[in-house]
Amino acid sequence: MKSLYIKDVKMRKNLKKKELFNIWCKSSFLNSGYNFETKEKIVYFFFSRTKNEYLSKIKNRCFFSNRSRSVLSFFGLSRIKIREFASFGLLNGTKKSSW
Repeated sequence: MKSLYIKDVKMRKNLKKKELFNIWCKSSFLNSGYNFETKEKIVYFFFSRTKNEYLSKIKNRCFFSNRSRSVLSFFGLSRIKIREFASFGLLNGTKKSSW
């Protein structure tokens, strides 16, 4: 479980490094001032990225349990940890609801 967290952190750092390059590629491709050969090179660089450089590959993870499923982005916690912390009264603005 810890190795998945480390892998996700590495992917986030790699994406942060390449973010400006990705924005530059997209904007320069849409710019009509470049000729066809230059645009072709830009497209080649843009699509020669590795799988770790895509935003869709990054998962939200719980801060405490490193769980990747059912993470609420408002708290950054999984549903299990939210329930646990809310029952102890550690999360402000939450209350127990029962029906």
